Amino acid sequence: MVVPPAAHPPRPSVSLIARGRRTPRAAVGRGSGLLGVAAVPGYAPAVSSLPPPPSSPPPPGPPNDAGWPSYPTPPSSAPAPAPGYGATPGYTGPPAYPTGYQPYGTGSLTPASFGQRLVAALIDGVVNLLIIAPFGVAAFFLLRKALENCFEDSSNKIHCPDGALQVGPLVAAIALAVIGYVLAVYCYVRWTARAQTPGQRTMNIRVLDLRSGQPIGMGRAFGRWLFRQFISGSVCFLGYLWMLWDPAKQTWHDKVTNSHVVQV
Repeated sequence: MVVPPAAHPPRPSVSLIARGRRTPRAAVGRGSGLLGVAAVPGYAPAVSSLPPPPSSPPPPGPPNDAGWPSYPTPPSSAPAPAPGYGATPGYTGPPAYPTGYQPYGTGSLTPASFGQRLVAALIDGVVNLLIIAPFGVAAFFLLRKALENCFEDSSNKIHCPDGALQVGPLVAAIALAVIGYVLAVYCYVRWTARAQTPGQRTMNIRVLDLRSGQPIGMGRAFGRWLFRQFISGSVCFLGYLWMLWDPAKQTWHDKVTNSHVVQV
């Protein structure tokens, strides 16, 4: 005997759907059609306590809408430019060249005339004599002391008997004369190396390098003095007179040392 199964109500199917609400899925029966929905006895859907989702804000209106804030209109003219850099307080410009220095060569300077150079040389000669004079006077008296026991014959020759010549005063006289002469030469060369001797300073002229316009320095100044003393004045002072017809107004000692005597 076949016992039919007990009749049980169909088991409901429950799922989560949108917006957080739980609803029973429809029980589909054979006699309910394609989408037949049967209510489940004793089942009530749960009500969610969550608030509803907020509504979306309204889209923004046009810029001139009455509800939107207004902003100031930018000025039509461009802003003023930033002020430029002024002079630094206390700045007085680049330093000036020291006395005797020029920034470029001597081409733009006026050469010294023959008369200016001649007067300057005479003044320098007097200065050199003043430097040598004290040494020369002292050497003269020492020399007389060394030769006081000697005599001069009729032919103007000095004769000194044995032991009559005093060597000490003689050596001192020679040393003083040499020191005085060397000191005078040194002073002249040093002044020339610095562009101006006392005579040239008096006549407002100076000795500069022909290309750079700078002082010629000690080495070239000493060479210039040597050539001037022994070459320029050896042949009827032709080396000095050469500047009278030379286009650059240079003497021989100027050309040898590539120097130029110009007006200040």
